[in-house]
Amino acid sequence: MWWFREQTVVDGRALLDALDWMRERGLVEMLSASSTGDRYRCTASADELDGVLQELSRRRLT
Repeated sequence: MWWFREQTVVDGRALLDALDWMRERGLVEMLSASSTGDRYRCTASADELDGVLQELSRRRLT
């Protein structure tokens, strides 16, 4: 969970919300497997991830 601050306790809802947000933007894809549940894979390039991080760093987060 590299997108959360270090030493942050992350609940399941926050994790799913973050994954949904990234999926909506084409940064990750969800892979479903009946035996292991859902998994996520990064589909964005390093440049795309850098762009998103730059955009977020300019926003005021509440």
